[in-house]
Amino acid sequence: MAQRRIIESYGRDLGFTIDQLCRLIGSYKILVDTASSVNCITIANKRDIKDALKRAQEVGCLIDELIDVLDCSICTWGNYMKLKTEYINSRLDLCL
Repeated sequence: MAQRRIIESYGRDLGFTIDQLCRLIGSYKILVDTASSVNCITIANKRDIKDALKRAQEVGCLIDELIDVLDCSICTWGNYMKLKTEYINSRLDLCL
């Protein structure tokens, strides 16, 4: 049963990480839109525009890192699901 709890916890962690990615993407979109809006204002200071773009770039880097983590995690989760499916199928074959 302890192994099952670990797998369930892993699934919850994976879901939480995906939620965080969605939030970061939303923040990134807002930062990019804000930088674009500031750039359209004729009285905007170049420094303000650069700062807005820098913040968007920092969030973009976080998103890239999170995508790398998710890529590895989803691959691991997929392997687990494949193994579980094979096990269930083998047990069903024994029952038939």
